[in-house]
Amino acid sequence: MKKLLLTSAALLSVSCFSDANAGSNEIAQLRAQIQALSARLNAMEKKAAAAPVATPAVQTDSGAKHVVVSRNDKVKLTFGGQVSVASGLASNGKEWGGRNVTNHNSTSRIELGAEGKISDESRAKLYLNLGYGPYRSMNVGMRTNYNEYGAGQQFFEARRAEVAFENDRIGTLYIGKGPSASDHSSEVDYSGTYLATAWYLTGGMQFVQSGAKQGSDLGPCARFIYDHMDGNNRTQRLRYDTPVFSGFQVRTSAESNGSVYGPKNSYDGAIFFSGTASGYKFGAAVAALKKNGDTVNAQGVSFDQYNGSASVKMPCGLSFSASTGIRRFRQMGVVPHATTYFGKVGYEFDAVEWGPTIVSADYGVSHNISPISSMSQGIDARGTGKLYGLVLMQKLPRVSTEVFLTWRGLSFDAHKLNTRKYKKLSTFLLGARLKF
Repeated sequence: MKKLLLTSAALLSVSCFSDANAGSNEIAQLRAQIQALSARLNAMEKKAAAAPVATPAVQTDSGAKHVVVSRNDKVKLTFGGQVSVASGLASNGKEWGGRNVTNHNSTSRIELGAEGKISDESRAKLYLNLGYGPYRSMNVGMRTNYNEYGAGQQFFEARRAEVAFENDRIGTLYIGKGPSASDHSSEVDYSGTYLATAWYLTGGMQFVQSGAKQGSDLGPCARFIYDHMDGNNRTQRLRYDTPVFSGFQVRTSAESNGSVYGPKNSYDGAIFFSGTASGYKFGAAVAALKKNGDTVNAQGVSFDQYNGSASVKMPCGLSFSASTGIRRFRQMGVVPHATTYFGKVGYEFDAVEWGPTIVSADYGVSHNISPISSMSQGIDARGTGKLYGLVLMQKLPRVSTEVFLTWRGLSFDAHKLNTRKYKKLSTFLLGARLKF
């Protein structure tokens, strides 16, 4: 607009000059000045268009302003996370005790993501996920606080730190630490209560022998007798995912690291499916894993594993979920294989106006999860572990929060070569998770 006004004024001046019979030399000089002014205005407009646009600040209810931007204007930055807390009351068959814990199934965390456009169909992405989990339910028992990180309780962990290159036609390549190709392959669950049903909630509890005195003659931990065999979890790997075709996606990854036990390599692949039809929601996954130099239970165990899961949710709110797996050990002196089975039924309904209410019941069995006879405190952990539980969950979508009350029970029938008998474990847990 400024350019148009200035140019029009100059032309008007020239016209007036002509009418006054000004000399041709003066008119030529004015025209040259107008052309120079026009070129200068064009340069100023291009410079203004290239300047980055400032992101407006967001006004909060408290009156404070906050803004999240990247120092690199070529990528879009996202920020989020969650806080997950729980408090429980547990029994080992001899005594009761209360513990305030972190729900190991879904710990507190902070998540950062960034995305930049390479072309119309290609993007580069970054994922950084930092977790915080003191006194995790996976490690805390009645009188013990097992810690997989060693002395000092390393509460913080880098859950994800990776870069991904995504193409709509070719697929996605992930480099760094993050979910393996088979991660979540045993966790396809549309009930909505997985947060409060995983065996991680009671992993640190120790079994006590029947007839033993209070607090004595402890047996193996629950984490050694039950496992849902969920692929290779999160690891430092190279992973490739195909695009999704008609609800199907193929994933594969390779891990190649070292440890104090030697090479720690693994190779896995999985097929995931999800879809809907007539109001029904379907999901399933199958996976295969080849593990070498694993450090499970501080032993160099190598195995081949095959696992999978499936779930369906009906329009009425009823859901069914199931998973299974088999783990074949490749070392001499251990049991030939381990197996696991799990099933759940759930029902979602509207009990209050705040959000959906969900109830679920589940049951699982694992055989010979710990393959080596000498485990914690020299106790034989081979045998059959059984998991069962009930969950009441209330979702509060307006504040991105879930509150749950769960009861979990565990029993262990030792291998026939072990004459020990163990009491059942029981845990009540009240927990909440708020996402932001």
